[in-house]
Amino acid sequence: MRNLSRYSARSGLLLIVAVAGVASCGGDGATEPPPVAPMLGAASSDVATAGVAFGSDASSTKAYTVMAAEGGPVYVPVTISHLPGESAAFGVEVLDTSTATVGYDFGDTSDLRVTFGPGDGVTTKHLPLIIRSDREDDDGETIVLRIVPKDEAARGYARHTSGSTATITIMKDVVSVAFTSVSYWVSEGGRWALGVAPSAAPSSDIKVSLAWEPRLAGPGSSATGGGVDYTAGPSAVTVDSGSTAATDIVFEVNDDDLVEGHEDFILTLAASAGYAAGWPASALVTIIDEEAEDARIAFGSDASSTETYAVTVDEGGTLNVPVTVSHLPGESVTFEVVVLGDCTATDGSDFHIPLPTVTFGPEDAGKTQHLAIDIARDSWDDDGETIMLRIAPADVVPKNPGDYYARGAATTITTKDVETVETPPPSPDREVLRALYDATEGAKWTKRDNWLTDAPLGEWHGVGIDDDGRVVRLSLADNNLRGNLPAELGDLTNLTELRLNRNKLSGGVPAELGGLSGLTELRLNRNKLSGRVPAELGGLSGLTELRLNRNKLKGRLPDALLSLSRLKTLHFGHNAGLCAPRTVAFAAWLKGIKIMSGPTCGG
Repeated sequence: MRNLSRYSARSGLLLIVAVAGVASCGGDGATEPPPVAPMLGAASSDVATAGVAFGSDASSTKAYTVMAAEGGPVYVPVTISHLPGESAAFGVEVLDTSTATVGYDFGDTSDLRVTFGPGDGVTTKHLPLIIRSDREDDDGETIVLRIVPKDEAARGYARHTSGSTATITIMKDVVSVAFTSVSYWVSEGGRWALGVAPSAAPSSDIKVSLAWEPRLAGPGSSATGGGVDYTAGPSAVTVDSGSTAATDIVFEVNDDDLVEGHEDFILTLAASAGYAAGWPASALVTIIDEEAEDARIAFGSDASSTETYAVTVDEGGTLNVPVTVSHLPGESVTFEVVVLGDCTATDGSDFHIPLPTVTFGPEDAGKTQHLAIDIARDSWDDDGETIMLRIAPADVVPKNPGDYYARGAATTITTKDVETVETPPPSPDREVLRALYDATEGAKWTKRDNWLTDAPLGEWHGVGIDDDGRVVRLSLADNNLRGNLPAELGDLTNLTELRLNRNKLSGGVPAELGGLSGLTELRLNRNKLSGRVPAELGGLSGLTELRLNRNKLKGRLPDALLSLSRLKTLHFGHNAGLCAPRTVAFAAWLKGIKIMSGPTCGG
């Protein structure tokens, strides 16, 4: 977005509104705006070109024409070239060249205005001009308006005194066309449709022109067309004669594995002959970034870990502490690492961090970077000194993709003078993990650090354990797991989180998972799982999140799921016919789920 500040005062711009028929209203012949005086903090190129006009082009000198129906509002677009540094308001005045009468043919305009601010996501807004209905044959009457500034910030925008006009033809039987909603939310991946509908059945086909435009807002908020974030649909659609049904505008949204945040673009109905632009004439389309919702960063090799990453190191040498993200960001992001005040080791004498940051980018080969820490060697008996680090917190209002990442726990590094080795206690879950490794081609996993070794299970990649050495978290998302899930997973009786999403798993969902009564989170989405959802999952009484979307599952969700009273998140769309039963009980249950996506059977 271009940087702007305030601007100095300029003269007005004409808008001509015609009531039915074609009217001709002249200007004074001036085609160039007067210069704009630079203000402190404004880019000179922005100040020199700052303008405002009716229509969708702030620099246009062409007449803007549109039709409207009697007895309702006509929404006249006003566009500025740049967003202001502070709130700027524009109003209108009625000129003597009008042939229509204020208060009789159209409503009062004294309080009519549009206001733009530095945080707005759009540079076009609409003035709602009320056209009144009467019994007279007054086709061809005109309303001539001029844009006028309402505050100091608005005075800096150049306004053409002729050329940039609008003629609105008001007809008793004109059909208006509008979007079916002012905003739409779509997920990444696939084809989507939004609709435009006429106010009444037109007597002949209407060709409606469309403009696909970026949303001018903060960094990372504007979606990019041309196949990057989405592929724009047609530049025009046809509304069929004799029907009031909505016409679909189809477009495609790309699916990537990058954290970008929700991104938006604007779709606008362009004014043309044959129809009136109704309300809403513009629609905001928001692309939901699922990766931003799931983004995690943590010390260690498991980005989803919520436990303290602990390591013991000998004095002397350099320790490389792993920092892992669940997804790469859509642009280069640097995370700062801070030293906590609870350390017993002294920064500068016991240790030194040359570069206390880690940087990730969209082209990185892996999702783990390392923080180098120089550990000093001294002659003091200071065995057991600690260094405590954490990743700096995100900004409350995201400024870049890094602010979407949930931060994991701190890391504790303990220095020692004498090397000690602890023998890990045996765990009954070791054989279950071996079964999972063998069933899902563990040798081909992207990450398998310490798997099938004698290391404690808590040091195996993606495995979290409790104080008794039992597995409580298994997070192997996006790790190239292939094959069928083994039934032995049902023996991980202490498991609370199971994240196997974004792999290539096939076969059915094991019914044995239904015995994991302590499970709170089950993510199996984005695999190739098939068959039906087992009714045994209804036994997961503590479950708060269930993701089954983007598989090949089919059939109806089992009625047994109605017992999952704690469920807050449910995704089951994009499958091979998996749907929610169309029953009163299921409808009530789904209504109580905070975040839900998926189709209803037969709908």
